[in-house]
Amino acid sequence: MDGSHYIVDGQALVRVSTVCAVLNKPFLASWRGRVGNEAADKAAREGAEFGTRLHQALYAFAQDPTVGGWAHALAPDLEPHAEAFLGWWWANVESVIAAEQLLVHRALGYAGTTDLVAVLKDGATAIVDWKSPPLSLAATCSASTPTAVTGGQ
Repeated sequence: MDGSHYIVDGQALVRVSTVCAVLNKPFLASWRGRVGNEAADKAAREGAEFGTRLHQALYAFAQDPTVGGWAHALAPDLEPHAEAFLGWWWANVESVIAAEQLLVHRALGYAGTTDLVAVLKDGATAIVDWKSPPLSLAATCSASTPTAVTGGQ
């Protein structure tokens, strides 16, 4: 990976997050105008830090849901989010196919890493990303079935 692309089997594939980053987001500019750059930058930093901590906690669980104790180390601000996730998990997930999985759409030339690929109790396969914008997830789950790849850069 060079920052904006994954290299898979010698093919450069643009990252879904790179594509989404260049999209016009007028609501963010409007919000930034209302709160000011300093407050917006602070909120962005705090949101990114929170998202990273929550992601790490959920990933620890998804790697092996049979291992207990991971929730005991959760910070209080993460607990309601982890509780909501667990409610969804126990109601819907049958088994984990992969966590932190690179998905590739070779024909369209893009790739993205999703947080979880799981088999649901209804037999469907779910591609789950617990912190990406919907557009990023929609690209990752495009109409053409993406290929899971291991060993991509």
